[in-house]
Amino acid sequence: MTPELGVVVKGTENQPANFVAIRELGREEYRKYRVSSGRLLEWMFENQAVKAVQEAHEEYESTLQRYHTAHANHESIDALRMHRDIDTKVSNFLRAFRSFLDQSQKNLEDRYGKGKAQVKAFEKATNKAYDSSFSYRLLDQVRNYTQHVGSAVHNIPFGSHAAPGRREETEHYLRVELDRDKFLAWRKLKASVREEAKRLPSRIELSEHIKNVAHAVQEINVMIVAQQVFELQGHAHRVIDLVRPLKAWEGIPVILHMKLPEVEVGQWGTGNSNIEWIPVDLAEFVANPPRDMS
Repeated sequence: MTPELGVVVKGTENQPANFVAIRELGREEYRKYRVSSGRLLEWMFENQAVKAVQEAHEEYESTLQRYHTAHANHESIDALRMHRDIDTKVSNFLRAFRSFLDQSQKNLEDRYGKGKAQVKAFEKATNKAYDSSFSYRLLDQVRNYTQHVGSAVHNIPFGSHAAPGRREETEHYLRVELDRDKFLAWRKLKASVREEAKRLPSRIELSEHIKNVAHAVQEINVMIVAQQVFELQGHAHRVIDLVRPLKAWEGIPVILHMKLPEVEVGQWGTGNSNIEWIPVDLAEFVANPPRDMS
């Protein structure tokens, strides 16, 4: 069964979609293509861990904005439901944060081996984030707190007051707070973070810390991609080079696998075929990425 490179031409009202064969692919050529397309797809799936952090942060912010807007518009708010919604979004973010770190390290170790340069670069980046950002240290411990103790959202005060220095204007507020003393009561809290937390207000507003950690995750992910970018772009260019001659055809680049039946002369048989879609868009994204490729 020799694979054939071709395009699927979109159908019209009078004609169904059809496959146009351009040429056969050699065995070694196809093997190299499979290595490259497979590597790109693996990276795409691995990159879902950072996407999960982005989405969790966006969902948290949009949930806060929704309730803030409802309050500003004097709409009725179910306080218990609001607390449950926001607590869920905080928990989702903390899980995504931890999962990103664990999955990223495992992916690098599985691909390159423990102790290799790529893994050491990841460990250096995470250590730098931990050492330089109190928000990172705090939420690292808050995530463990939610696992072993309970919710990190203890209070969600909201209301309105006169704007400072502009008493004729009204400001609306909604804060998501961790109770410092409840947090400090947790015996397994890391000693260094405990000392820092003691100096915080009795109610620790979480939104800014969540924002800071989301930014730190993006910076770590930029480093992860930087460790692989030349390899990934090499694979991307191989895919692009393969499909470049197909641009003259207005269709979707694919590879057709056709298996014909072995039959005697004069007999009928049933063959089978399948179409392998070529990840052209992914290859072009990797070959010409945005600056952070995140």
